[in-house]
Formats: sequence, C-alpha cells, structure tokens
Amino acid sequence: MPDNPEVQNALAQLAATPSRLAHLTVEADDAILDAAPEGEWSARIVLAHLRDAEALEFRVGLERLVAEPNPALYFLPPDEWERERNRERDEKSVLLGDFALQRQASLNLITTMREEHWEHTAPGPRDEPITTAQFVQIWAGHDAAHLGQLEALLGDTVDEARERRARPPAGVAMPPSEPVDALTDVVARLDAVGVDYMLTGSAAACLYGVTRTPADIDFVVDLGHEQIEHLVESFSADHYIEPRAVAHAVEKGCAFNAIPLFRRLKADFAVLRDDPFDHAAFSRRQPVHREAGSVWAITPADLVLSNLRWARTRRAGQQLADVRTIMAAGQATEDDDFRRWIDQLGLHDALDASRTTRYDA
Repeated sequence: MPDNPEVQNALAQLAATPSRLAHLTVEADDAILDAAPEGEWSARIVLAHLRDAEALEFRVGLERLVAEPNPALYFLPPDEWERERNRERDEKSVLLGDFALQRQASLNLITTMREEHWEHTAPGPRDEPITTAQFVQIWAGHDAAHLGQLEALLGDTVDEARERRARPPAGVAMPPSEPVDALTDVVARLDAVGVDYMLTGSAAACLYGVTRTPADIDFVVDLGHEQIEHLVESFSADHYIEPRAVAHAVEKGCAFNAIPLFRRLKADFAVLRDDPFDHAAFSRRQPVHREAGSVWAITPADLVLSNLRWARTRRAGQQLADVRTIMAAGQATEDDDFRRWIDQLGLHDALDASRTTRYDA
C-alpha cells in the first residue's frame, strides 16, 4: 500500500463511508428520504447511486486497473443511470446494507494489491491518464461529494448526527465509554452468543505497550452459520449490522462490521480463514486480564507476525512502528517458533524494515 498520505487518507475515507451513511440516515423516514428540490436527486436516489457506482463503476474499474494494461474505465452517466436503474431494492436498510457489502468487497480487493498495481494507468473521466492511486482518490472524492449532497438534503451533518446520537434519549442506557469499555461491551456480546474470538489489530497492540487510541476494535472470530442470527440479534438494538454481510463473510472467510449508533468506535470482525498461520495464531490466543475483565487476545509474537505479514505488501508504516514498539518492550522474542514463521511466510524484509522505518502516528 502506498505511503502517499493522500492515498492513505482516501483509503481511510472509503473505509469510513458506510458508518457515515448509517449515522446520517438512520433517523430519516421515507418522506425525508424522498424529499428533494425540483430537478434534483432525493437522499434515497443518492444512496442508490452510491451503491450502484460502487459495484458497477469503481470496483470494476479497480479490478481492470489491476489486471489489464491501460483499460477503458466506465463512469456511470448520472441521468441515464437514474432513468434506467433497478428500483426494486430501494428500502433504506437494503440500500445501506448493499452498499456496506459492496464496499467491504472493494476494501478486501485493495488489501490484495501489490505495490506495482498502484502505478498502473488508464484514461480518466476526461480521458487524461490516471494511476490506480489517483483513481482511488477520485473514488474517495465521489464519496465526499455525495455525503455533502446528503447532508444538504437532510439538513444535518455526519458529525452533528454522531454527536446527537452519542446522547441517547431518555430511557436508553448510556453507551460504554471508549475504547476500554467499548471493548468490554463487544466481548460480553460475543461471549453471550458463544462465539470464539481473538482480539487483534491496534486494540491488541495497546495491550502490549503501544500507546495509541485505536480507530476501531479488530477481532478474528470462529463463527458458524448457526450463530449468525444470534450474533446479529445481540448487536441490532444499538448497532448497524447487516445480516447478509455477516452470512457472506462466513461463507467466503472475509470481514464484516458492527457500526455503533451511540458511539464512534466500530467493531470489525474477520472470519477465521483456512490459512495455516491464522489457525495457528488463533489456537495460541491467550487471556489478557484487565481491570474491566479478561479478553482473549492474539499473542505479542503472533501480532508482530501478523503486522509484518500485512506490511509485506502494503508498506504499512504504522504496523511496522507497532512491531518495533512491541519488540523493544520485550513482549515478543525471536525464538525458534518465531523464526520458523518468519521463514515460512517470507517476512525477513518486512522484519528488517520494522527496525528502520519511522512512522509518526
């Protein structure tokens, strides 16, 4: 993944859009969604356009940029699209769920891209040559433009909606404070449903000496089809969680999330994949005892290996900085098992980079 701050910012925006859409529209009824000045799109049409552009325009464009030399990219003609689009899936919950599912598929594709893919080129919207990195920035700009359009139509902003929903109405329990109580809250729900889990990512790194507020809470879950309904039910009262996205993740071994309505920190769940290292790391997870209760977490050594694996193809400076912090604190040691995984996963260069790369979080 490029170190370019503009690309990193664009990717962060793409990842945040499903949550922003949910916060912005969750209180809007059908009358509000369908209201619009004459000759302009309604909020419902904007949501439909975001969903269709995700699947038909941006992800297809990204796939072609990765796979083909100088491909012809397709950009939806807005008026033609609106006249001819499929209106059978226009319920708000369906639009939000479809978009979240499509966006997660796009983000999953981005995580597989190699460094050279970011420099591939194609004719842009005005036939000027653009790189994959520039295409992703155009993509994020498309999100931002339509989020602004929604804010104008709804007379609200994402930040105002989040702040308002951070103050629950009378009779609704106060949400957990962040991030420690949010972690405790999510873990309690997983335990209640009987889902085996492993805390990972930046929240796990904070348990092992990294001093940074996590942007979200990352889990690996061993989730079966029979548990999907109960898991969704456990989150549905105060989170946006799409049942079809959960079922898709279980089927394909990918990720889904639960977006809180009354706090900022979302929970991301990666379904345990059929991968030797992932299964080994999950089998070695350990209980970490905290004042707020115990949590099953990835071991420091496996978190280092996981971060190195992520950084190997994505040049992820933050993950390399976390590796350096965890190793310097003596939380992970280069024992025989660690070195065996370094060899097996081909992580020597990433480990060397972690000793020299500097990242200012």
